[in-house]
Amino acid sequence: LYRGVSLLIVSRVHFDLDYFGDPGIKVDTSIEGSNGLLTVSSFGPLPERVKVEVYDKENKLVAQGKAKESIPIPNVHLWNGKEDPYLYIVKAYAYEGEEISDEVETRVGFRTFALDPKKGFILNGKSYPLRGVAMHQDFAGIGNAITSKEIDESLSEIDDIGATTVRLAHYQHAEYTYSKMDELGIVVWSEVPYISQHVEEGNDNILSQMKELIVQTYNHPSIVFRSLSNEITMKGGKGKKAFHLKLNKMIHEMDPSRVTTMANFATMMALNPFSTMADSTAMNFYHGWYTPFTFLTGLRLS
Repeated sequence: LYRGVSLLIVSRVHFDLDYFGDPGIKVDTSIEGSNGLLTVSSFGPLPERVKVEVYDKENKLVAQGKAKESIPIPNVHLWNGKEDPYLYIVKAYAYEGEEISDEVETRVGFRTFALDPKKGFILNGKSYPLRGVAMHQDFAGIGNAITSKEIDESLSEIDDIGATTVRLAHYQHAEYTYSKMDELGIVVWSEVPYISQHVEEGNDNILSQMKELIVQTYNHPSIVFRSLSNEITMKGGKGKKAFHLKLNKMIHEMDPSRVTTMANFATMMALNPFSTMADSTAMNFYHGWYTPFTFLTGLRLS
């Protein structure tokens, strides 16, 4: 075990705990004019009677309603990247009879985003350049058994350089990391460890890990990108195109509001049809490292 462990004791009527690590509630947000709309549901089963309360950053009750109904948030305050990463608190109460039998809490943000081939990334209707780094879950002398202390140290350095985005490579990171990204207003690229070579025997494992990633991190406003794979054309492997299409379809069905992407090995180049299967694509270039210049350009000098 390299992360914290909690023992949960719940009543007979409780929010789901078993569906791919479901945090209990799934919160969808949207914006209509100056108002926000919020709907609480679940990937797994939901208790029959659920009351929902929404609080602002100052812990003031701003809206309430029931699960599965659209709850309006008047004069909604947007989550606006590093400039203003505003978060609302959503509390859901499950009832058994007239008594509250279980309670869960999550934070959400209201934002819109889009990708434009000429203007780049658009956040809440305005250009928002994405400049940042890739972040691994490791630390000198600790490996991947990092705590919140090491995560805070890494994020402090990332924030200090002015990064607006972070790629969380190449696997699911700790829940604490996603929460801190929400607070800092950093746009997140999330992904699972599907790397370098396609192996048919690993298909079910990749699908399962992607479901876990989506279900467990669905409520985080910082997450914009869901990555299909990393440098998957570096080595062989039959069936990778069909599997990428299947994975891309599953992501859009489970998480339709976000965009898919993939990090491609430099030799593939952006015009390769393989790079067009996701909503967006990215290229990994390693100048002076393990990719010679001739591979980067696709040319031979001889």
